Amino acid sequence: MITIGIIGLSLVFWGKLYDNFVSPILYATLPGVMSGCLIGADSVWIWGLYKRRRSKNKNSPVPDS
Repeated sequence: MITIGIIGLSLVFWGKLYDNFVSPILYATLPGVMSGCLIGADSVWIWGLYKRRRSKNKNSPVPDS
């Protein structure tokens, strides 16, 4: 989440720095970049949870039915 905030702040800063040319482009892409970062961070987190759970299940013995 910190990375998403840093990306958003840097895009806004660059938009203010080059206001006439870059500002419309940056402000138009800001929602997409923010949601892409959020989805990417969440999917990496979920994949890590899945891998840890799967490795724990492989090490545990299979109960007899």
